Amino acid sequence: MRHVAGRLAGRLGLALIVTLLLALALTAVGFAQPTAPDAPDYPGFPHYFRGKVYTDRGIQVSEGAQVLARSTRTAGGWTGTTIDAVDEQGRYGYGDMLFYVPGLDPDEPGSGAVPGESIAFYVLGVQAQLYDVAAKTWSSTYPFSSAGITELDLRASIKQTITATAGPNGSISPSGAVKVDYGFDQEFTFAPADNYLILDVLVDGVSNPAAVAAGKYKFVNVRSDHTIHVTFVRANYYFTVNAGAGCTITPPGPTVTVAYKGSITFNIAANTGYDLSDVLKDGVSQGPVSSVTFSNVDADHTIAATCTRRQFTITPTWASGGSINPGTIQTVFYGDSITFNIVPDIGHLVDQVLVDGEPQGAITAYTFPNVTANHTIFASFKVKTFVITAVAGPNGVIAPSGEVTVNYGGSQSFVITANTGYLVADVKVDGVSVGRRLVYLFDNVTSNHTIEATFVPAAYKLFLPLISK
Repeated sequence: MRHVAGRLAGRLGLALIVTLLLALALTAVGFAQPTAPDAPDYPGFPHYFRGKVYTDRGIQVSEGAQVLARSTRTAGGWTGTTIDAVDEQGRYGYGDMLFYVPGLDPDEPGSGAVPGESIAFYVLGVQAQLYDVAAKTWSSTYPFSSAGITELDLRASIKQTITATAGPNGSISPSGAVKVDYGFDQEFTFAPADNYLILDVLVDGVSNPAAVAAGKYKFVNVRSDHTIHVTFVRANYYFTVNAGAGCTITPPGPTVTVAYKGSITFNIAANTGYDLSDVLKDGVSQGPVSSVTFSNVDADHTIAATCTRRQFTITPTWASGGSINPGTIQTVFYGDSITFNIVPDIGHLVDQVLVDGEPQGAITAYTFPNVTANHTIFASFKVKTFVITAVAGPNGVIAPSGEVTVNYGGSQSFVITANTGYLVADVKVDGVSVGRRLVYLFDNVTSNHTIEATFVPAAYKLFLPLISK
């Protein structure tokens, strides 16, 4: 245990010395010293790299482009990767996170590279050629050495892809997956077919009106993949016009021509004696509108109108006690006439008839002539009444007396009372004697009546039989 501890202490001491010397060397050549979180936490020593990044055609790679280093060994080598982003001056390895390849910690397989292990560098996923500034040599990989500092410029043959496509009735040139050297320009031209126009140009999914107007588009300083898509549209469009019976559409059909992106308004009217029922715009109901406008025309369209012979409704309603015949809402064509009969129930009379809210009196029929509008008719009714005239002769009374009003089918009783010392002599109903009565009932009255009572002195009692009912 003491021997192992001594070896470990010696290794850690050596690592500390080399790390301090490396930090001084990095400072001397312009590297920022790594902060504590960035320093390796294993005994193997890293090799630091920095340099400029260009394409094989001498174009400085843009800020933010990814630089990556990894071992070329498929087994038994360093299994990690080191990644950095190109700064605004086209360099890598100058940031706070220093770009290094770690050395192998013997206790952790795959934790780092061993001397002589080939390290490849990639720019935007493309393997780069490596230029050792100090040695002035080119290579495809770098042989790892522990605890080194190397200024290594990178050159990569980077090509971006512009996917160029066109819709029907035209073309784009060049087309397909067009390869463009990083940082170079690429122009595309558009050719519509006969009687077609360029509708839109989408550059990376965004409409570009300038490209539509110019008929071409140039990608400048290409540094990423792009897409361009052009669509085409007809120069003229056709409207199919269909005016149904009783309708007029202006301008008339059967076909009207309108230029692309043009506008047109159709006016729709019903002929005399007709109503406009509906207007169909491309088969979709618009209701009975008087005009339809098509703006920015870019497709064929249809417009159609349907009309019906003008008709009106007459609505009959009534209160209780009778009815109107016909008793349902009546549909009447323009200019026609119709008669309604007002029919009271048994025991009722017409009280009032209102036509469109205006009183017409207690009429039993009403005719609407030459109908040109909607109307209403309303009837109210009242119960028939009858009069029973009650009269009492001298020396007695009848109650109630005088002219007594009774509703149709109603009942009314009368009480006959003689004065003191007198008796009821006789009661006559409608002029016909009904005998001596103290009470008389008129039941289910359906006409006018009279009742008359006469009286005699009480001395006649023995000769006058009394009828109790």
